[in-house]
Amino acid sequence: MTPAPENKIQQLAVDIGNSGLRIVRLPSSDGLDLPEPIRINWELSSDTSQPSKKRSKVCYKPADSRWTAEIHKLVDLSSPTQWWISSVNRPACEVLESFLASFENCQSKVIDYQDLPLKVEVDYPERVGIDRLLASLAACSRTTAERAIVIQAGSAVTVDLVERSSEAGNKKIGKFLGGAILPGVPMMLRLLGKAADLLPELDADEFVNLPALPGKNTESAMLAGASSCLVGGVQHAVGRYRQKFGERTPIVISGGDGPLLVPHLVGPVLVVPHLVLQGINLLRRIN
Repeated sequence: MTPAPENKIQQLAVDIGNSGLRIVRLPSSDGLDLPEPIRINWELSSDTSQPSKKRSKVCYKPADSRWTAEIHKLVDLSSPTQWWISSVNRPACEVLESFLASFENCQSKVIDYQDLPLKVEVDYPERVGIDRLLASLAACSRTTAERAIVIQAGSAVTVDLVERSSEAGNKKIGKFLGGAILPGVPMMLRLLGKAADLLPELDADEFVNLPALPGKNTESAMLAGASSCLVGGVQHAVGRYRQKFGERTPIVISGGDGPLLVPHLVGPVLVVPHLVLQGINLLRRIN
């Protein structure tokens, strides 16, 4: 990250997920574009003894406070900072809050669903992942359509529906109407390896192309199957939404596996990188 201007409060957004966290300095302008965030990756294997290095990336357990040293390298904590935190990973969030509390100049806010200008029309609003809600908030600002399908393709894949508010004077930008949650490709591969004695537990990152079919070995067959499940599941969910709300209901998509999905979805499709961080930026500007 580049240094913040002298005597300016740095405002930072943090998206803590189940595969890692992303940090970005929020711009002082009202534009929609954000700098490329810095990422810290979580180690998902059973070995908790040491940070590991996989695919040239250093990984940590979420509860291992050693990863906060990475933040110290990236952000000047001697200057005043204000942190906006979205978290679906409680151990990592607790570590970050404790770390920031040790600096007098740091203020932090863990975002709650009640903080959002979004009506959450589900059975238990407090149980909805804040990442889904922030992504839906950001999607409302990216389309003028009455409704939008919001897809986040990460460790888990969510296919949600958001409705823009049309009521004059309504302080709520829109309504989150719920959705579907699917396992992402890496999660499916890990579960296959854990549940079946003769299948390996594969470590996989994001895909940009579908693996070839038929798979010529166990690993390639697993990759092909998991990828097909992801694409087919998302297509099916999108089809059901559009059957009910119209074939031109737009899709707003984000996440590491977005490139895998986009070629298999019928438009209109809008790709918005880092949709959760975009939602935090919008919330910050509204407040």
